[in-house]
Amino acid sequence: MKEAARQVGYVYNRRAAGLRSQKSGLIAIAINDLESPYFSGVVAGAQSELERQGYMAIISNSFENPAVQSEFLTRIREFSVDGVMICPAAGAQSDMVETVQSWTSSVILFSRSLEGLDADFIGGDNFSGMQKIMRHLIDLGHRNIAHIGSNPGASTSRDRVRAYLGALHEEQIPHEPGRLVECVGTREAGYKAMHHLLQTDKALTAVTCHNDTLAFGVFLALQEAGLAPGRDIAVTGCDNVSEAELWHPGLTTVDVPKSELGRLAAQALTHRLQNPGGARVARKIESKLIVRGSTSPAASITSHRSRFVDGRS
Repeated sequence: MKEAARQVGYVYNRRAAGLRSQKSGLIAIAINDLESPYFSGVVAGAQSELERQGYMAIISNSFENPAVQSEFLTRIREFSVDGVMICPAAGAQSDMVETVQSWTSSVILFSRSLEGLDADFIGGDNFSGMQKIMRHLIDLGHRNIAHIGSNPGASTSRDRVRAYLGALHEEQIPHEPGRLVECVGTREAGYKAMHHLLQTDKALTAVTCHNDTLAFGVFLALQEAGLAPGRDIAVTGCDNVSEAELWHPGLTTVDVPKSELGRLAAQALTHRLQNPGGARVARKIESKLIVRGSTSPAASITSHRSRFVDGRS
């Protein structure tokens, strides 16, 4: 039957079928930053799962602009989508999602949450992930630790900053405001932030980054200054994107299962389609510390840098 239809050039009329079933087979995915290797990995996992279940995804990249994301979520209603998956752009407010919930109950937030919003959510445990990074550095003897990539408009950043500050407080390590650097999560931003820290904080022995992409920028700034990640300053990332193990040295980071997160979010959405009145889903996926060559004991870093400065190496 399918072969005969193909030979005569038959095209399935989804709109007509949707009129009969009241289902379009379309799922909207509003993503904050599709250029990010982390978020593209999450979306790929979600899209694969949706296709496995017979749905087609309509994907919009908002470039971290809440207005662009809000416009997409307003216009997507015209396509009679069956459900909506949202990773909120930095600075997005809960009313953006509540507007979508006014016309469909099948909405899920993934990766990032919004405070005060009653909605299904699947994401990584960003707080515990940064706790593992900080415990690793503190166990290596580091006390002069900076964090690059603070973004108060994103829940992921708020959780990681809270863990960073909490670890300092727990160890009675004074927090220096200049060591908490607010910036976007790009390679260029990481490069600029590290360049600034090298000029202003000579005591620094370790840098944590909100994501791996920022850490790659940090690597470049250190190399330009004649310093080596891991040897002269410990550097860590978050997310464990594929590029992290290809640098020399490899980047110490926490692994967030990106494809799995997207797959679980898609499954939760399709479950909501079948059970619109069911209990809310709220799940955080555990991350795993991946130790590579970009971190080393504080004592060896201090010793090497003193020889470097004195001209003995």
